Amino acid sequence: MKFREPLLGGSAAMPGASLQRACRLLVAVCALHLGVTLVYYLAGRDLRRLP
Repeated sequence: MKFREPLLGGSAAMPGASLQRACRLLVAVCALHLGVTLVYYLAGRDLRRLP
């Protein structure tokens, strides 16, 4: 019985290694998005205060 290759490519030491890599990438993208949104929100709030 031969196992299929992981969806993200490369050989995985554990069966869930590619899933863990995908989850880490998703968490990194979400954190980046949250940071950019927070900076945009704070910058917009400061600009409204100016006369």
